[in-house]
Amino acid sequence: MGDVTVTREGRVATVVFDRADAGNALSSELMLEITDVAVALRREHELSAVVLAGAGPNFSLGFDLEEGRRRIETPPDLAERRRLSRIGRDMCRAWVEIEALTIAAVDGWCVGGGGALALACDLRVASEGATFYLPEIARGLNLSWGAVPRLTALIGPARAKRMAALAEKVSAEQALDWGLADRTAPRGEAQAAA
Repeated sequence: MGDVTVTREGRVATVVFDRADAGNALSSELMLEITDVAVALRREHELSAVVLAGAGPNFSLGFDLEEGRRRIETPPDLAERRRLSRIGRDMCRAWVEIEALTIAAVDGWCVGGGGALALACDLRVASEGATFYLPEIARGLNLSWGAVPRLTALIGPARAKRMAALAEKVSAEQALDWGLADRTAPRGEAQAAA
């Protein structure tokens, strides 16, 4: 597939999405690819685990803001707006529904929609220097991809409010302490550790 590669080693599949030149920003096209991969992996009952990673130094800088700007300049019609509004939520749901254990390998920044995608996985491995950041509310946007209930279930309501409502940046070490990350790894080694 275009920006997504899947490799298998025994009962483990590794999925890497690659828009590293754009910080692995989640364009609609990339999210549809990531969703299609998750749907296909859900059907592979012999898998024990699926590792999800972004290529390059960052997991994901979140939703592709350039695409968002283009939508403002040339607004889509109502049917297209409805379709576009579901893409991120559907992507996250597809990862939740994979029966094998899913592990997000988080290197560098894990921002906004990238955080929602990491939260859709069962576990998260964060490398030293990784940072989780949910800036949507601080920027006047909403968190509509199911991240808030998942985040609250993992770290509790007060910490979830600190991350979501106050846009507090959370380091790998703090994420491990809070239960947002399940393991830390040396810088750049999250995928190998996962």
